[in-house]
Amino acid sequence: LHFNVNSGVVTISFVTARLVANKKLNPDYEGTVLEIVLQHDNSSDTPETLTISGKSRFEREGMKGGEVYRNLKDGIIYTFVDGKLKTTRFTPAAEQWARARKG
Repeated sequence: LHFNVNSGVVTISFVTARLVANKKLNPDYEGTVLEIVLQHDNSSDTPETLTISGKSRFEREGMKGGEVYRNLKDGIIYTFVDGKLKTTRFTPAAEQWARARKG
C-alpha cells in the first residue's frame, strides 16, 4: 500500500505466503504488516537532531552520499543522504522475529 502524507510517502508491506515459507514463520503471520517505510520529501532531520549519532544501540553504516543507522533490536532503520533524513523504516524487532519463527 502507498499513501501520500504531508512529509512524503508511506509504503506498507505485508507478510506473504512465500516469506512465511522462506523464513519458516508461523503461517498465522501471513497478511500481517512486515514493514512501514516513510520516504521523507524535505526533512531537515539529521542524526544529531534525532539524537542517534554516537548511540550504541544504533549501528552506523556509511554508503555513497550518506549513511544508515540501524537498531534491529527495536526494528528501526534511518537512511540519511547528504546529512538529511530520507527514509525511516519500521520493521519487526529482533524479539518479534524470534517469536514468529517459533511457530
